[in-house]
Amino acid sequence: MRDVLQTRLFGAPLARWAPRLFLVALLALASHLPAQGTLARARELLTQGRPEALAESVRALRDAPLAAPENLQVALALFHAAQFEDAARHLRRALAADPDALRDEPDLARRMPAADAQARLNALAPKVAEDAELCFLAGVIVLLQGDRARAIPLLVRAEELAGADAQANALGARLTSTPFADRNRERALVALRGAAFDDAMRCFAFAALDQPTVAEHYAGAAVAGALAADVPIALRMLELALARARYERLLPWLRDLGVAPGAAFAATGAARQPAFRTASAAELRLAAALALAAGMYATAHDALNGVLLREKLDTFAHEAKRFLETNRLVNDPPGLGSSEPVPEPGPVQPDTPAQPQPAPVLTPAQTLAEARKLIRRLEFSEALRLLDPLVGEKKEHGALLLVFVACIGRVEPQSAADALQAWFARAPETERTRLNLLRELFDRAEHFAQWRKVILALREADPNAALPRLLNAFVDLTVGAYASARQDVQVALISEPNNEMLKALNRILARDEYQHDAMPPVINDRPTARTLVGLADTLFRRGEYEAARTELLKALDTNPREPRLAEALCRVYFALGDYERAARQLEQVLAEQKVAEKGASEFVFSMEAGYDRRDECDRHLAALKKAAQERTSAADEYLLLGAVLYGRGQWRDAAAALNEWKGLSRARELNAGVLKLLEAANKK
Repeated sequence: MRDVLQTRLFGAPLARWAPRLFLVALLALASHLPAQGTLARARELLTQGRPEALAESVRALRDAPLAAPENLQVALALFHAAQFEDAARHLRRALAADPDALRDEPDLARRMPAADAQARLNALAPKVAEDAELCFLAGVIVLLQGDRARAIPLLVRAEELAGADAQANALGARLTSTPFADRNRERALVALRGAAFDDAMRCFAFAALDQPTVAEHYAGAAVAGALAADVPIALRMLELALARARYERLLPWLRDLGVAPGAAFAATGAARQPAFRTASAAELRLAAALALAAGMYATAHDALNGVLLREKLDTFAHEAKRFLETNRLVNDPPGLGSSEPVPEPGPVQPDTPAQPQPAPVLTPAQTLAEARKLIRRLEFSEALRLLDPLVGEKKEHGALLLVFVACIGRVEPQSAADALQAWFARAPETERTRLNLLRELFDRAEHFAQWRKVILALREADPNAALPRLLNAFVDLTVGAYASARQDVQVALISEPNNEMLKALNRILARDEYQHDAMPPVINDRPTARTLVGLADTLFRRGEYEAARTELLKALDTNPREPRLAEALCRVYFALGDYERAARQLEQVLAEQKVAEKGASEFVFSMEAGYDRRDECDRHLAALKKAAQERTSAADEYLLLGAVLYGRGQWRDAAAALNEWKGLSRARELNAGVLKLLEAANKK
């Protein structure tokens, strides 16, 4: 009875549960359908460019937080809302959930208005260069636009910035069949030949990360690093390259790099520059690699010789020298013999034919004095070029000693020995044995010590050779080390018993007065150009303008390229009323600051900064104004006046003075840097 009653009230056992099961099924279906509907609505709103699309996309994401379509939709909605960092994060999540989430590209035009997409890309562009995530986002958006040509470099750049980016790499591999390492190497070569050295170094480094066993990638990074003045990184990259190198491949690859010789010369200088004399073996290897890449084969030879003087068994030096000799690579490109730029001729007025300017003719005494200055500055190549006309059978014998010093500085021992023996045969006895004969040619003791290291290295490289011992014996004689000199002479005579200079040295050192070493008189180091400029500044502030000029002229002799020297000379000539020379120094300041190329914003010069008392500067400025008004042709005075007023921020008066200068100057005398100042003063 009870069962019948239950059946009547509640139905059969299965039947009575049916409504409940149906209700549960409806609830489950209801929980699934709204998500799909929300995603569809979000897509529709974004297609219309509606601002509500972001909120609707977020609702869809709540129902499926790990799904690729929902994350991609949120990324695009965030991009449309210009929330780029969050957009990149959700884009990464979409690709992590499904690497083929972008298989339907290009479909951006179906997802949001094209004008909106382009506007957001324009806003994103300035932030892309140094941000890996934003660069990746930009690459994907451009890919969705259907522009694969623009997408590839963006994805490559994202890979570079991130260091390792599997998603960018996978997308790039799908867009092109070229591996990323090869693309990085090609981009590095393009950047290197286009003088974008920082970009080249970065691209070579990423190529090396992708293919860590390829020596050429590290060698390219070393060359680019040297050109970018990042020497520590360049040395490390070259060390890694040589550890992996197969020289039959590496050396031809370096030769064919096609680096501009001018850039390489500016980076390391020629092998006859002071840097090659004081450089380590690692630095010389880098210089040789860079010279080979720039076609500077004579420079490469000299650098490799320097390596072998320091490390006789260096494999790279031997292999590179063999490669250069086998392929008959001998000379440097023309025009690299001097680091001085060749000035461009100015415009010539039609009615005034240009007259050739003869080079100044120096007397032998003046030439020797100039050569000594160059040696004090360690510019041995320039000294040798200057001395060349004085060297001969009946020419000035004093030049031969300087030639000897310069050739040692250039690591040319045979030429040095020839010049020394020729000088020794002609020089009087008192001059041959004078103490400090060589030391007094150098400003500082460490300069002399570094110069002498070349001779010591030559002797250590081949202890039985006569030539290095002859050179060292003479140097020892000049510093009073007679016992050491005598030993070198006796060893050298075994190999060359008929050498006249060795026999003469042996006779000199056998005398009684040379049996005990002598202590040469102390030579104080000459102050550097920077020290002299500082002393001149102190004198100037005390009002001792003539004394300040004397110290600055000494600094000019020591190092004419010393920073602040032209500015200090301009100031002292201004105070002394020598406006013509002050104007020339001002033009030098403009040239050093590259105002003509970079604009007036680079001009940093305040005349009154050198004065302790402003009224003293005002007094000199009043004298300048008076001189400008009284002279009929006062171009230099107005030029100087305009620059001083410009430095004070008196733009109107500066523009007026510079306009006067422009009117008084002939066309071919106009200075481009001054014109930049005039233009800026007129604007301000």
